[in-house]
Amino acid sequence: MSDSLETKLDGATEVESEQQKRIKILITGKSGNSKSVIINGLAGKYMIEERRILECKPRSDKLQHYVWEERGIKLDVWSSPHLQDQDDRISIPEYLQELKEACSDVHLIIYCINMNLTRFLPGNPDARAMDNLTKLFGEQCWEKTIFALTFANVAAVDRFAPEDDESDTEENRRVAFQKGIEVWQKILTKVLIQEAKVTEPVVRVVPTGHYKKPALPDRASWLTDLFIECGSIMPDEIKDNFIEFNQSRFKDEELFSIEDIKGKKSHQQPIFVAWKNLKSKVKKFKKKKAITS
Repeated sequence: MSDSLETKLDGATEVESEQQKRIKILITGKSGNSKSVIINGLAGKYMIEERRILECKPRSDKLQHYVWEERGIKLDVWSSPHLQDQDDRISIPEYLQELKEACSDVHLIIYCINMNLTRFLPGNPDARAMDNLTKLFGEQCWEKTIFALTFANVAAVDRFAPEDDESDTEENRRVAFQKGIEVWQKILTKVLIQEAKVTEPVVRVVPTGHYKKPALPDRASWLTDLFIECGSIMPDEIKDNFIEFNQSRFKDEELFSIEDIKGKKSHQQPIFVAWKNLKSKVKKFKKKKAITS
């Protein structure tokens, strides 16, 4: 084999290896819909100093692209507000082309929408954005999408309270909160079918709040639930990268507290089981890495 061919093959292997060590995520939603909170939660900004951000290119008229590196794994996050925002400075056709070129191979899409919205009318900016995403990436893009219901920590869900008992109890708040999530899931399903012309969409919904105070009325940690949903969507090799990137956060004394989850009521047991499985996968991954190294 010639040296030039060997060099080309080595180079191709290095590129492939680098691609395998990347996690690519698109986060979209109207400006002010708490995309930055989701980014901080995924990247673990509370423990990663800003000087460790390798790349940050926020521009008002462009996609915002962030890259973090942890344990040899790169997390690429594109933040896109302009699908929903109405801004005369933005050329929508050019923006959509940029979005398609940058994000056609993302592993995960997180669509942020404010849980406190009281009206979701046909043809509104989010409905148009969902239609544009479908046209850009095809119906299959919704198979790797999670809808993050932001500001769930301050959500006004009184309108979903049981009609026969409006007392302000912890149980009634929990029931009303879960009813609100169910209503949003139905609304988003309807919008995808009617506005974006998606057939039989699978709508994954996770309520989100602040990443440093992750408790919500019906769960100990929305961030735990978000991680579990992310893992359910990602291909196995990307899921391994995701776990490796966040490995130092999988500790009882860190944000994801197993004891907090154990302390929740029985309806939280499936989440606890899923979290145990995720921690088990971490151990298997470390063992596999030790054997191959």
